[in-house]
Amino acid sequence: MRLRSGVFGVLLTAGLVSSTPVVASAADLPTSISVGDNPISVAISPNGAHAYVTNAADRTVSVIDTASRTVTGTITVGTQPQGIAFSPDGRTAYVTNAGDYDTGPGSVSVIDTATRAVVHTIAVAPLRLPQAVAVTPDGKRAYVVGYGYLSVIDTATNTARAVDIGRTSATDVEVTPDGSRVYIADFDSRSVVVVSTATDSVIDTVPLGSAPNWLDIMPDGLRVYVTSLQGNKVYMIATAGNYVGAAVDVPGAPFGVAAAPNGRKVHVTGHDAHTLTSIDVATNTVAQTRRVGRHPISVAITPNGADAYVISRAGEYVSVVHIGTEASLYRPVRMPPRRR
Repeated sequence: MRLRSGVFGVLLTAGLVSSTPVVASAADLPTSISVGDNPISVAISPNGAHAYVTNAADRTVSVIDTASRTVTGTITVGTQPQGIAFSPDGRTAYVTNAGDYDTGPGSVSVIDTATRAVVHTIAVAPLRLPQAVAVTPDGKRAYVVGYGYLSVIDTATNTARAVDIGRTSATDVEVTPDGSRVYIADFDSRSVVVVSTATDSVIDTVPLGSAPNWLDIMPDGLRVYVTSLQGNKVYMIATAGNYVGAAVDVPGAPFGVAAAPNGRKVHVTGHDAHTLTSIDVATNTVAQTRRVGRHPISVAITPNGADAYVISRAGEYVSVVHIGTEASLYRPVRMPPRRR
């Protein structure tokens, strides 16, 4: 791994030596960054300045400076940290700690990103083994999923209440951009559960052909993309009617998924193929496949859409993959017709 901090040029003029700072270009920056033991999830702060990585085995979160691509801090959290999400203003990060199924139900660590310290630990029982967390666009609530229940956190009081949604094995959760609905991947039922944030109750269930892993929602809120490692599929759910509008074949055990900020592509990790696959949202076809580190799982995209941060579990590092120079401005894409 190459880690580079400041780079200084030396200018020799008329026998005088002066040091002039040189800004490193993207080509000079490292493309792999060592993090902690057994990294699980990566998330990028809303301003794009930092990437946070949960490390399950050593109970930490690595803080990566995206300008220098170096780890600039390590935060101790709870047992087996899993998912991570930022508040919309970037001042707070929420980390799910799975805990131990036999001795502890798990918790959520609340991190002050300015001080890089845990300021609250929230109990989420009777929910067990919390896996993922998503924050509403207004920052007032955080939704946590795992085994047994849905946990809804009031971010003003840092207290949680349990909601029985009739599912026991949720693996991921996301909130729509308008904050009206929550989409939950439920592994055992091979479905995506839709919850209204107005009532915190289930309003729909979308059956899939195989068990889901992770999901992400496009910036316009019209589509949800869901990975299925088991089925080698990426499902596109149309949120207008909550139906599967496309099932994209992605060999190599698709796992992590992240929408491009401009809404034109969705990027998927191939755990067994060691790849990052880009799907064209307009056609729901594979546009490009890139080789990345071994056994990639989680992926996050910088706000400008230029780089993907990909966790490689085999080497316990984060790969930084340049994914293009498309304009970051959101561009709407027409929905495909519903299949009947």
